[in-house]
Amino acid sequence: MYIYNTKNNMEKVLIITYYWPPSAGAGVHRWLKFSKYLSEYGYRPIIYTPNNFDYSLKDKTLELPNIEVIRKPIFDPGHYFQNFFNLKLSQGLLEDNKGFFEKVSTWIRGNVFIPDSKIFWVNPSFKYLKKFLDKNKVRLVITTGPPHSMHLIGLKLKKKLNIKWIADFRDPMSNWDVINDFKPLKYSIKKITSIEKSILKNSDIILVTNDNLAKEFSEEVNEDKIKVVDNGTDFSFMSNGKYDKSFKISYLGSLHKFRDPKIFFEILKELINSNDGIRKNLKLYIAGPITKSILNRLSGDDILSRYLTYKSYISNEETFKHYVESSLLLLLSNKDSITQTPSKIYDYASSGRRVLTLGKKNKPLDFLLKDLSLDKRIDYDDKDSIKKIILKSYDDFKKNKKPIKRKNLFKYERKFLTKNLSEILNQI
Repeated sequence: MYIYNTKNNMEKVLIITYYWPPSAGAGVHRWLKFSKYLSEYGYRPIIYTPNNFDYSLKDKTLELPNIEVIRKPIFDPGHYFQNFFNLKLSQGLLEDNKGFFEKVSTWIRGNVFIPDSKIFWVNPSFKYLKKFLDKNKVRLVITTGPPHSMHLIGLKLKKKLNIKWIADFRDPMSNWDVINDFKPLKYSIKKITSIEKSILKNSDIILVTNDNLAKEFSEEVNEDKIKVVDNGTDFSFMSNGKYDKSFKISYLGSLHKFRDPKIFFEILKELINSNDGIRKNLKLYIAGPITKSILNRLSGDDILSRYLTYKSYISNEETFKHYVESSLLLLLSNKDSITQTPSKIYDYASSGRRVLTLGKKNKPLDFLLKDLSLDKRIDYDDKDSIKKIILKSYDDFKKNKKPIKRKNLFKYERKFLTKNLSEILNQI
Protein backbone atom coordinates (compact mmCIF):
# COMPACT_ATOMS: atom_id res chain seq x y z
CA MET A 1 0.00 0.00 0.00
CA TYR A 2 1.23 3.50 -0.86
CA ILE A 3 0.78 6.40 1.57
CA TYR A 4 1.83 9.93 0.56
CA ASN A 5 1.53 13.22 2.43
CA THR A 6 3.02 15.81 0.08
CA LYS A 7 2.56 16.58 -3.59
CA ASN A 8 6.16 15.65 -4.37
CA ASN A 9 5.70 12.21 -2.82
CA MET A 10 2.44 11.41 -4.57
CA GLU A 11 2.20 8.38 -6.81
CA LYS A 12 1.92 9.56 -10.42
CA VAL A 13 -0.85 8.09 -12.52
CA LEU A 14 -1.15 8.67 -16.26
CA ILE A 15 -4.74 8.90 -17.52
CA ILE A 16 -5.19 8.47 -21.27
CA THR A 17 -8.51 9.95 -22.33
CA TYR A 18 -9.88 11.27 -25.59
CA TYR A 19 -12.26 13.62 -23.76
CA TRP A 20 -10.90 16.45 -21.65
CA PRO A 21 -11.92 20.11 -21.22
CA PRO A 22 -12.60 22.31 -23.05
CA SER A 23 -14.34 19.29 -24.59
CA ALA A 24 -17.78 18.90 -23.04
CA GLY A 25 -20.50 16.27 -23.11
CA ALA A 26 -21.06 13.02 -21.25
CA GLY A 27 -17.67 11.42 -21.97
CA VAL A 28 -15.60 13.97 -20.10
CA HIS A 29 -17.09 13.97 -16.59
CA ARG A 30 -16.08 10.58 -15.15
CA TRP A 31 -12.32 11.09 -15.21
CA LEU A 32 -12.52 14.84 -14.88
CA LYS A 33 -14.08 14.37 -11.43
CA PHE A 34 -11.87 11.47 -10.39
CA SER A 35 -8.84 13.57 -11.35
CA LYS A 36 -10.16 16.46 -9.28
CA TYR A 37 -10.10 14.39 -6.08
CA LEU A 38 -7.28 11.87 -6.62
CA SER A 39 -4.65 14.12 -5.03
CA GLU A 40 -6.56 13.93 -1.73
CA TYR A 41 -5.85 10.18 -1.69
CA GLY A 42 -2.16 10.22 -2.59
CA TYR A 43 -2.23 10.20 -6.39
CA ARG A 44 -1.09 12.85 -8.84
CA PRO A 45 -3.01 12.56 -12.13
CA ILE A 46 -1.27 13.37 -15.41
CA ILE A 47 -3.69 13.67 -18.33
CA TYR A 48 -2.80 12.61 -21.88
CA THR A 49 -5.29 13.85 -24.48
CA PRO A 50 -5.45 15.20 -28.07
CA ASN A 51 -4.60 18.87 -28.68
CA ASN A 52 -6.50 19.27 -31.95
CA PHE A 53 -9.76 17.71 -30.81
CA ASP A 54 -12.81 18.65 -32.90
CA TYR A 55 -14.79 20.44 -30.18
CA SER A 56 -18.37 19.95 -31.32
CA LEU A 57 -19.28 20.56 -27.64
CA LYS A 58 -17.15 23.00 -25.67
CA ASP A 59 -17.24 24.26 -22.08
CA LYS A 60 -14.23 26.12 -20.66
CA THR A 61 -15.81 26.24 -17.19
CA LEU A 62 -15.00 22.54 -16.79
CA GLU A 63 -11.23 23.04 -16.89
CA LEU A 64 -9.33 22.07 -13.73
CA PRO A 65 -6.39 24.17 -12.50
CA ASN A 66 -3.18 22.61 -11.17
CA ILE A 67 -3.45 19.37 -13.14
CA GLU A 68 -0.72 18.48 -15.63
CA VAL A 69 -2.19 17.95 -19.10
CA ILE A 70 -0.16 16.64 -22.04
CA ARG A 71 -1.76 17.37 -25.40
CA LYS A 72 -0.54 15.73 -28.60
CA PRO A 73 -1.86 15.95 -32.17
CA ILE A 74 -4.30 13.33 -33.40
CA PHE A 75 -5.12 12.33 -36.95
CA ASP A 76 -8.75 11.25 -37.08
CA PRO A 77 -10.15 10.45 -40.55
CA GLY A 78 -13.60 10.26 -38.99
CA HIS A 79 -13.65 14.05 -38.67
CA TYR A 80 -12.94 14.46 -42.38
CA PHE A 81 -15.93 12.28 -43.27
CA GLN A 82 -18.19 14.10 -40.82
CA ASN A 83 -17.13 17.57 -41.90
CA PHE A 84 -17.24 16.76 -45.61
CA PHE A 85 -20.71 15.23 -45.43
CA ASN A 86 -21.91 17.52 -42.60
CA LEU A 87 -22.62 14.58 -40.29
CA LYS A 88 -22.89 14.53 -36.47
CA LEU A 89 -21.76 11.01 -35.67
CA SER A 90 -19.22 12.25 -33.10
CA GLN A 91 -22.12 13.34 -30.89
CA GLY A 92 -23.62 9.86 -31.01
CA LEU A 93 -26.54 10.99 -33.15
CA LEU A 94 -27.83 7.82 -34.76
CA GLU A 95 -30.60 8.32 -37.29
CA ASP A 96 -33.15 5.69 -38.27
CA ASN A 97 -33.46 7.08 -41.78
CA LYS A 98 -29.92 7.71 -42.98
CA GLY A 99 -29.02 9.36 -46.25
CA PHE A 100 -26.59 7.73 -48.65
CA PHE A 101 -23.49 9.51 -47.31
CA GLU A 102 -24.42 8.73 -43.71
CA LYS A 103 -24.80 5.05 -44.59
CA VAL A 104 -21.39 5.02 -46.30
CA SER A 105 -19.72 6.88 -43.43
CA THR A 106 -21.17 4.65 -40.70
CA TRP A 107 -20.28 1.51 -42.65
CA ILE A 108 -16.67 2.69 -42.99
CA ARG A 109 -16.65 3.55 -39.30
CA GLY A 110 -17.69 0.00 -38.39
CA ASN A 111 -15.69 -1.99 -40.93
CA VAL A 112 -12.53 -0.05 -41.78
CA PHE A 113 -11.63 1.81 -38.59
CA ILE A 114 -11.62 -0.88 -35.89
CA PRO A 115 -12.27 -0.33 -33.06
CA ASP A 116 -12.77 3.32 -34.09
CA SER A 117 -11.29 6.11 -36.21
CA LYS A 118 -8.94 7.21 -33.40
CA ILE A 119 -6.83 4.12 -34.15
CA PHE A 120 -4.23 6.30 -35.92
CA TRP A 121 -3.37 7.97 -32.60
CA VAL A 122 -2.20 4.70 -31.07
CA ASN A 123 1.32 4.38 -32.52
CA PRO A 124 2.46 8.02 -32.14
CA SER A 125 1.05 8.06 -28.60
CA PHE A 126 2.85 4.84 -27.74
CA LYS A 127 6.17 6.20 -29.02
CA TYR A 128 5.86 9.40 -27.00
CA LEU A 129 4.51 7.83 -23.81
CA LYS A 130 7.06 5.03 -23.77
CA LYS A 131 9.80 7.63 -23.29
CA PHE A 132 7.68 9.82 -21.01
CA LEU A 133 6.80 7.00 -18.59
CA ASP A 134 10.38 5.80 -18.39
CA LYS A 135 11.82 9.30 -17.86
CA ASN A 136 9.22 10.36 -15.27
CA LYS A 137 9.08 7.07 -13.37
CA VAL A 138 5.33 6.55 -13.87
CA ARG A 139 4.17 3.00 -13.21
CA LEU A 140 0.37 3.43 -13.19
CA VAL A 141 -1.53 3.93 -16.47
CA ILE A 142 -5.30 4.26 -16.87
CA THR A 143 -7.05 4.21 -20.24
CA THR A 144 -10.72 5.06 -20.62
CA GLY A 145 -13.02 4.32 -23.54
CA PRO A 146 -14.93 4.89 -25.67
CA PRO A 147 -13.26 5.61 -27.94
CA HIS A 148 -11.78 2.19 -27.26
CA SER A 149 -8.61 2.92 -29.25
CA MET A 150 -7.38 4.51 -26.02
CA HIS A 151 -7.08 1.00 -24.59
CA LEU A 152 -4.78 -0.03 -27.44
CA ILE A 153 -2.28 2.61 -26.29
CA GLY A 154 -2.36 1.03 -22.84
CA LEU A 155 -2.03 -2.45 -24.33
CA LYS A 156 1.13 -1.54 -26.26
CA LEU A 157 2.64 0.17 -23.23
CA LYS A 158 1.84 -2.84 -21.04
CA LYS A 159 3.61 -5.22 -23.42
CA LYS A 160 6.77 -3.10 -23.54
CA LEU A 161 7.09 -1.58 -20.07
CA ASN A 162 6.89 -2.70 -16.47
CA ILE A 163 3.69 -0.83 -15.70
CA LYS A 164 0.35 -1.52 -14.06
CA TRP A 165 -2.49 -0.87 -16.46
CA ILE A 166 -6.14 -0.18 -15.62
CA ALA A 167 -8.65 -0.32 -18.52
CA ASP A 168 -11.82 1.65 -17.80
CA PHE A 169 -14.93 0.83 -19.86
CA ARG A 170 -17.53 3.60 -19.65
CA ASP A 171 -19.52 1.65 -22.26
CA PRO A 172 -19.34 -1.90 -23.62
CA MET A 173 -17.03 -2.68 -26.54
CA SER A 174 -17.93 -5.64 -28.77
CA ASN A 175 -21.47 -5.77 -27.32
CA TRP A 176 -22.09 -2.02 -27.60
CA ASP A 177 -25.49 -1.34 -29.20
CA VAL A 178 -23.93 1.47 -31.25
CA ILE A 179 -21.73 -1.07 -33.09
CA ASN A 180 -24.73 -2.82 -34.67
CA ASP A 181 -25.79 0.46 -36.23
CA PHE A 182 -22.56 0.43 -38.25
CA LYS A 183 -23.62 -2.78 -40.06
CA PRO A 184 -20.39 -4.64 -39.21
CA LEU A 185 -19.29 -7.60 -41.30
CA LYS A 186 -18.52 -10.94 -39.63
CA TYR A 187 -14.82 -10.15 -40.03
CA SER A 188 -15.29 -6.79 -38.24
CA ILE A 189 -17.17 -8.38 -35.34
CA LYS A 190 -14.49 -11.05 -35.03
CA LYS A 191 -11.73 -8.43 -35.02
CA ILE A 192 -13.27 -6.12 -32.42
CA THR A 193 -14.05 -9.14 -30.21
CA SER A 194 -10.43 -10.25 -30.51
CA ILE A 195 -9.19 -6.76 -29.56
CA GLU A 196 -11.55 -6.70 -26.59
CA LYS A 197 -10.31 -10.07 -25.33
CA SER A 198 -6.70 -8.91 -25.59
CA ILE A 199 -7.46 -5.77 -23.58
CA LEU A 200 -9.31 -7.75 -20.91
CA LYS A 201 -6.60 -10.40 -20.55
CA ASN A 202 -3.57 -8.08 -20.54
CA SER A 203 -4.86 -5.32 -18.27
CA ASP A 204 -4.16 -5.59 -14.54
CA ILE A 205 -7.52 -4.15 -13.51
CA ILE A 206 -10.75 -3.67 -15.47
CA LEU A 207 -13.09 -0.89 -14.36
CA VAL A 208 -16.76 -0.88 -15.38
CA THR A 209 -19.78 1.23 -14.44
CA ASN A 210 -22.29 -1.54 -13.63
CA ASP A 211 -22.66 -5.20 -12.65
CA ASN A 212 -24.08 -6.37 -15.99
CA LEU A 213 -20.94 -5.37 -17.87
CA ALA A 214 -18.82 -6.87 -15.08
CA LYS A 215 -20.70 -10.15 -15.51
CA GLU A 216 -20.22 -10.07 -19.28
CA PHE A 217 -16.47 -9.51 -18.96
CA SER A 218 -16.16 -12.21 -16.26
CA GLU A 219 -16.83 -14.79 -18.99
CA GLU A 220 -13.40 -13.90 -20.39
CA VAL A 221 -11.29 -13.17 -17.30
CA ASN A 222 -11.26 -13.83 -13.58
CA GLU A 223 -13.93 -11.71 -11.92
CA ASP A 224 -11.44 -10.66 -9.21
CA LYS A 225 -9.73 -8.26 -11.63
CA ILE A 226 -13.04 -6.55 -12.56
CA LYS A 227 -14.12 -3.66 -10.35
CA VAL A 228 -17.35 -1.67 -10.50
CA VAL A 229 -16.94 2.07 -9.95
CA ASP A 230 -20.08 4.13 -10.54
CA ASN A 231 -20.05 7.47 -12.36
CA GLY A 232 -21.53 9.41 -9.45
CA THR A 233 -22.54 13.01 -8.81
CA ASP A 234 -21.19 16.25 -7.34
CA PHE A 235 -23.21 17.58 -4.41
CA SER A 236 -21.30 20.86 -4.68
CA PHE A 237 -23.31 21.77 -7.78
CA MET A 238 -26.65 21.20 -6.14
CA SER A 239 -28.57 23.92 -4.35
CA ASN A 240 -31.90 24.24 -2.63
CA GLY A 241 -33.40 25.70 -5.80
CA LYS A 242 -37.09 26.41 -6.19
CA TYR A 243 -39.48 25.03 -8.74
CA ASP A 244 -39.90 26.99 -11.94
CA LYS A 245 -43.13 29.00 -11.94
CA SER A 246 -44.29 26.72 -14.73
CA PHE A 247 -44.80 22.95 -14.56
CA LYS A 248 -41.40 22.21 -16.05
CA ILE A 249 -40.50 18.82 -17.53
CA SER A 250 -36.84 18.58 -18.52
CA TYR A 251 -34.70 16.18 -20.49
CA LEU A 252 -30.98 16.91 -20.55
CA GLY A 253 -29.13 14.53 -22.83
CA SER A 254 -29.09 13.17 -26.36
CA LEU A 255 -32.10 11.96 -28.36
CA HIS A 256 -31.54 9.46 -31.16
CA LYS A 257 -32.85 6.16 -32.48
CA PHE A 258 -31.97 4.29 -29.25
CA ARG A 259 -33.49 7.01 -27.08
CA ASP A 260 -36.68 8.22 -28.70
CA PRO A 261 -39.61 8.44 -26.24
CA LYS A 262 -42.41 8.72 -28.82
CA ILE A 263 -45.09 7.39 -26.45
CA PHE A 264 -44.07 9.87 -23.75
CA PHE A 265 -44.56 12.79 -26.15
CA GLU A 266 -47.90 11.36 -27.30
CA ILE A 267 -49.14 11.14 -23.69
CA LEU A 268 -47.94 14.68 -23.03
CA LYS A 269 -50.06 15.88 -25.95
CA GLU A 270 -53.07 13.97 -24.62
CA LEU A 271 -52.67 15.61 -21.20
CA ILE A 272 -52.33 19.04 -22.77
CA ASN A 273 -55.68 18.46 -24.46
CA SER A 274 -57.44 16.93 -21.44
CA ASN A 275 -55.93 18.65 -18.37
CA ASP A 276 -56.50 22.40 -18.01
CA GLY A 277 -53.76 22.79 -15.40
CA ILE A 278 -51.10 21.09 -17.49
CA ARG A 279 -52.23 22.95 -20.62
CA LYS A 280 -51.83 26.31 -18.85
CA ASN A 281 -48.66 25.60 -16.87
CA LEU A 282 -46.53 23.18 -18.90
CA LYS A 283 -43.01 23.99 -20.00
CA LEU A 284 -41.03 21.33 -21.89
CA TYR A 285 -37.28 21.90 -21.76
CA ILE A 286 -34.79 19.81 -23.76
CA ALA A 287 -31.03 20.38 -23.95
CA GLY A 288 -28.51 18.19 -25.77
CA PRO A 289 -27.71 16.75 -29.21
CA ILE A 290 -30.81 15.59 -31.11
CA THR A 291 -31.09 13.82 -34.44
CA LYS A 292 -32.58 15.90 -37.21
CA SER A 293 -35.60 13.61 -37.59
CA ILE A 294 -36.60 13.84 -33.91
CA LEU A 295 -36.02 17.59 -33.74
CA ASN A 296 -38.11 18.13 -36.87
CA ARG A 297 -40.88 15.98 -35.41
CA LEU A 298 -40.98 17.97 -32.17
CA SER A 299 -40.59 21.44 -33.65
CA GLY A 300 -43.12 20.61 -36.36
CA ASP A 301 -45.77 19.41 -33.92
CA ASP A 302 -48.53 22.02 -33.64
CA ILE A 303 -49.12 21.26 -29.94
CA LEU A 304 -45.72 20.36 -28.46
CA SER A 305 -43.84 23.11 -30.29
CA ARG A 306 -45.78 25.73 -28.31
CA TYR A 307 -44.38 24.39 -25.03
CA LEU A 308 -40.90 23.35 -26.18
CA THR A 309 -37.66 25.18 -25.43
CA TYR A 310 -34.64 23.50 -27.02
CA LYS A 311 -30.91 24.17 -26.60
CA SER A 312 -28.27 22.11 -28.39
CA TYR A 313 -25.86 22.60 -25.47
CA ILE A 314 -25.81 24.29 -22.07
CA SER A 315 -22.98 24.54 -19.54
CA ASN A 316 -22.61 22.11 -16.67
CA GLU A 317 -23.54 24.80 -14.16
CA GLU A 318 -26.66 25.75 -16.11
CA THR A 319 -27.62 22.08 -16.41
CA PHE A 320 -27.84 21.72 -12.63
CA LYS A 321 -29.94 24.86 -12.44
CA HIS A 322 -32.51 23.20 -14.70
CA TYR A 323 -32.44 20.02 -12.59
CA VAL A 324 -33.63 21.78 -9.47
CA GLU A 325 -36.15 24.00 -11.29
CA SER A 326 -37.93 21.03 -12.87
CA SER A 327 -40.99 19.24 -11.54
CA LEU A 328 -40.14 16.13 -13.56
CA LEU A 329 -36.85 14.91 -15.04
CA LEU A 330 -36.91 12.44 -17.92
CA LEU A 331 -34.23 9.72 -17.82
CA LEU A 332 -33.75 7.51 -20.89
CA SER A 333 -31.88 4.21 -21.09
CA ASN A 334 -30.90 2.92 -24.53
CA LYS A 335 -33.74 0.71 -25.75
CA ASP A 336 -31.62 -2.33 -26.61
CA SER A 337 -28.94 -2.18 -23.94
CA ILE A 338 -28.70 -3.91 -20.56
CA THR A 339 -24.98 -3.21 -19.99
CA GLN A 340 -25.24 0.58 -19.87
CA THR A 341 -26.44 2.80 -17.04
CA PRO A 342 -27.45 6.40 -17.86
CA SER A 343 -24.89 8.59 -16.11
CA LYS A 344 -27.52 11.28 -15.50
CA ILE A 345 -29.24 9.11 -12.88
CA TYR A 346 -26.91 10.27 -10.09
CA ASP A 347 -27.31 13.97 -10.83
CA TYR A 348 -31.05 13.58 -11.24
CA ALA A 349 -31.27 11.85 -7.87
CA SER A 350 -29.28 14.56 -6.12
CA SER A 351 -31.65 17.24 -7.44
CA GLY A 352 -34.42 15.88 -5.21
CA ARG A 353 -36.94 16.02 -8.05
CA ARG A 354 -39.20 13.26 -9.35
CA VAL A 355 -37.64 11.19 -12.15
CA LEU A 356 -39.39 9.30 -14.95
CA THR A 357 -37.08 6.51 -16.16
CA LEU A 358 -37.80 4.77 -19.47
CA GLY A 359 -36.00 1.62 -20.63
CA LYS A 360 -36.03 -2.15 -20.85
CA LYS A 361 -35.34 -4.50 -17.94
CA ASN A 362 -31.86 -3.69 -16.64
CA LYS A 363 -30.84 -5.09 -13.22
CA PRO A 364 -28.11 -2.53 -12.38
CA LEU A 365 -30.37 0.35 -13.39
CA ASP A 366 -33.32 -1.08 -11.44
CA PHE A 367 -31.08 -1.54 -8.39
CA LEU A 368 -29.89 2.07 -8.59
CA LEU A 369 -33.44 3.38 -8.89
CA LYS A 370 -34.42 1.47 -5.75
CA ASP A 371 -31.24 2.36 -3.85
CA LEU A 372 -31.70 6.05 -4.66
CA SER A 373 -35.43 6.02 -3.76
CA LEU A 374 -36.49 6.86 -7.32
CA ASP A 375 -39.65 5.68 -9.06
CA LYS A 376 -39.40 2.30 -10.81
CA ARG A 377 -38.26 2.02 -14.41
CA ILE A 378 -41.07 2.00 -16.98
CA ASP A 379 -41.07 0.46 -20.46
CA TYR A 380 -41.02 2.97 -23.29
CA ASP A 381 -44.52 1.91 -24.43
CA ASP A 382 -46.22 1.60 -20.99
CA LYS A 383 -48.76 4.41 -21.47
CA ASP A 384 -50.63 4.05 -18.17
CA SER A 385 -47.52 4.09 -15.98
CA ILE A 386 -45.97 7.03 -17.84
CA LYS A 387 -49.19 9.00 -17.47
CA LYS A 388 -49.35 8.27 -13.72
CA ILE A 389 -45.82 9.64 -13.14
CA ILE A 390 -46.54 12.81 -15.11
CA LEU A 391 -49.72 13.40 -13.10
CA LYS A 392 -47.91 12.68 -9.80
CA SER A 393 -45.24 15.21 -10.67
CA TYR A 394 -47.91 17.76 -11.56
CA ASP A 395 -49.46 17.18 -8.15
CA ASP A 396 -46.00 17.77 -6.58
CA PHE A 397 -45.81 21.03 -8.51
CA LYS A 398 -49.23 22.23 -7.34
CA LYS A 399 -48.35 21.45 -3.72
CA ASN A 400 -44.89 23.03 -4.10
CA LYS A 401 -43.49 19.82 -2.62
CA LYS A 402 -40.03 19.99 -1.05
CA PRO A 403 -37.12 18.18 -2.74
CA ILE A 404 -36.91 14.47 -1.89
CA LYS A 405 -33.91 13.51 0.24
CA ARG A 406 -32.13 10.42 -1.08
CA LYS A 407 -30.75 8.54 1.93
CA ASN A 408 -28.15 6.51 0.03
CA LEU A 409 -26.87 9.27 -2.22
CA PHE A 410 -23.61 9.65 -0.25
CA LYS A 411 -22.37 6.34 -1.74
CA TYR A 412 -22.46 7.90 -5.19
CA GLU A 413 -20.78 11.20 -4.37
CA ARG A 414 -17.73 11.53 -6.61
CA LYS A 415 -15.30 12.25 -3.81
CA PHE A 416 -16.42 9.06 -2.05
CA LEU A 417 -16.10 7.09 -5.30
CA THR A 418 -12.60 8.50 -5.86
CA LYS A 419 -11.65 7.15 -2.43
CA ASN A 420 -12.86 3.71 -3.58
CA LEU A 421 -10.85 4.11 -6.78
CA SER A 422 -7.72 5.02 -4.81
CA GLU A 423 -8.09 1.85 -2.75
CA ILE A 424 -8.13 -0.17 -5.97
CA LEU A 425 -4.97 1.63 -7.12
CA ASN A 426 -3.34 0.93 -3.74
CA GLN A 427 -3.70 -2.81 -4.30
CA ILE A 428 -1.81 -3.11 -7.59
